[in-house]
Amino acid sequence: MADDRGQARDYPAWRPKPASWTKLFGTFWYALDFRKLLLVALGILFTSLGWWLISWIFYGCWSEPRLDEYQRESKEQSKLKTEEERDSWARTEYARAMDRWALVHELAGSSTTPNGRFAAYYNERHPESAGRNVRMSEGYGGKYRTLPWSENRGPNPFLMTRTLVSGSGPERREVLGQFTAYQLPNVVEPLLKFLGPVYYFFDPRADFWIHLYLVLLVLWFLVVWAFFGGVITRMTVFQLTGKEGGGVFESIAFVRRRYFAYLLSPIIPLALIGFFVLLCFLFGLLHWIPGFGDIWDGIFWILPLLAGVAITLLLIGMFGYPMMYTTLSVEGSDTFDAMSRSYNYVYESPWHYLWYSLVALAYGAVVVLFVIIVGSLTAYFAKWGVKQFPSGDRSPEFLFIYAPESLGWQRLLTEGSAVAVDDYGRPLDPDAYYNYLSTYWITNKIGAFLCSFWVTVLFMFVIGFSYSYFWTAATQIYLLMRKRVDETEMDEVYIEEELPEAPVSPPVTPTPAPTPTPTGPVSVPVDAPTLRQPEPSAPAPAPSPSPSPPESTPGSETPGDGKPPGT
Repeated sequence: MADDRGQARDYPAWRPKPASWTKLFGTFWYALDFRKLLLVALGILFTSLGWWLISWIFYGCWSEPRLDEYQRESKEQSKLKTEEERDSWARTEYARAMDRWALVHELAGSSTTPNGRFAAYYNERHPESAGRNVRMSEGYGGKYRTLPWSENRGPNPFLMTRTLVSGSGPERREVLGQFTAYQLPNVVEPLLKFLGPVYYFFDPRADFWIHLYLVLLVLWFLVVWAFFGGVITRMTVFQLTGKEGGGVFESIAFVRRRYFAYLLSPIIPLALIGFFVLLCFLFGLLHWIPGFGDIWDGIFWILPLLAGVAITLLLIGMFGYPMMYTTLSVEGSDTFDAMSRSYNYVYESPWHYLWYSLVALAYGAVVVLFVIIVGSLTAYFAKWGVKQFPSGDRSPEFLFIYAPESLGWQRLLTEGSAVAVDDYGRPLDPDAYYNYLSTYWITNKIGAFLCSFWVTVLFMFVIGFSYSYFWTAATQIYLLMRKRVDETEMDEVYIEEELPEAPVSPPVTPTPAPTPTPTGPVSVPVDAPTLRQPEPSAPAPAPSPSPSPPESTPGSETPGDGKPPGT
C-alpha cells in the first residue's frame, strides 16, 4: 500500500542500494510465455474489431462537403449584402468543413478504397514528397479502422537484414533510419494506441462530434486492456518474484474481482482533464461578450493558465499509465492507490523512470526485431521448403495473396512471382497480377484463404510479443521504482488467502433425551389415566419407620406402598 513513501534518495556506499536496472534484461523470456502471447493476440483483435465498428458507424454518418451547398446557403444569410461577401463566406465555411472531413477520413475512413478528394487535399498541404505518408497521399485513410494485419509497421525486418548484408551504403543508411522510425514505435505500440486518440483530441480541426468519436476509441481501448493488461501483469508479478501461483485462471479471477479498479485508474485522470477543459469552456462563455469579454479576459486570464498547468501535469503523468495496472496486480489495492503511485513515481523520481524506460525501449527494440525476424523466417522457410519440389507453375506464392500486409509479410511470401507486391500491398506488375488472379479456381481461393489464415495466426503471435514485452517490462519497472521510492522489497507481493472450506459432515438425527425418573412426591391429576405397573419379581424390603407423611392435597396421592397412584 502507499502509506509511507519517502523522498527519492541518494544511496551512499554504506547503505544497501536498490535493485539494479539490469533486471530489465531478464524480461525477454517471461514475455515469450505462450499464454501471454495468446492473451495479447485476443486483446489486439478485440481492440481492432471494436475500433473498426466505431469508425465504420461514425464515418457512415459523415458526408463530404460540397462548395455549391455553401454557396447556396450563403444566399440565405441576410447579413451578407454583396456577392463578394457571400462568396468569401461560402469558401471560408467550405474550407473549415473540408478540414473536419479530412480529419475524419484520416481517422475513420476506408483503408482499402482510396478517396481522390482526400488525396488532393493531403498532397496540397504536404507539397514535399519526402514528408508525405505514402498511403494517405494515395487517398487511403482509416488510421483507427485498419485491422492489425493491415497496419503499417514498416518494412520486413528480414528483408532489412538482407539489405544490410548485400546493399549499398545509402541503402544501409536507409535501413538504419527505418529501424528507428518503425521498430522503436512497435515496442511501445500499446502506449501509442492509448495516447494517439488523446493527441488528436487537441487537433484544431476537431469539433464536438470528432471529440465524441475519440472518447469512444479511448474508452473501448481501456475496457479491453483493463482486463488483458491486468491479467498479463498479474502473471508477470509471480514470474518476476518467484512466487508460487499466478496461473492464467487464477489471474483472470483476480482481475475479474478488481476489474472496475483497473478500468477506472486511467479514466479518472482523463475525466479530470475533461473537467478542466469544461472550466475553460465556461470561461469562454464570457469571453465572447463584446467589450466586457476583453476586460474579463485581461483580469482573469490567470484562471485558464492554471487550468492549462493542471492539464499539462495530468497528461505528463499519464506516461506512467502502465504502472496503474501493475500497482493493482502487485499490491491488490484500489483505484486511488494505483493513480497515486503511478503519478508519484513519475514526479518523485522522474530521472530513474526515464532511465528505466529508455533501457526497456532500447532492449525491447532489439528483442522485438529478433522475434519478428524469427517469425518472418518461419513463414518464409515453410514456403521455401514447399517450393523446392519441382511443381512447374504450381509455385506456392499464389497461396499468400491474402497474407498480412503489415511488416511486409505479403511482400516476403509473394516475392519473385506474378502476384508480387510492395510493402504497401500494391502489385509490382498490375497487369501480370490481375491476369494471374483471373486464372484462380475456387479451390485456389479456398487454399489461399486457409493458408493465409494460418500465417495470420503466426503473425498475431509475433506482433503480440511487443505487447507482452511492454506489459512485462512495465511490471519490472514498477518493482524497481517501488524499491527506489518506497524502499519496498522486490519480492513483496499481495497474495490472496482463500479461506478453507468447512468439511461437510453427514446429517445427525436428533435422539430424544431420556425422561428423568421422579425422586420426590409427584402430583397426578385425579382425572388422569393410570397405568398399572408390572408386579416386581421380588418383594420390596419393608420401609423403615418414618414420620407420618403430610396430608395429601385433594386430587393427588403420594405413592409409597408399591402400588400406582389411584389404585
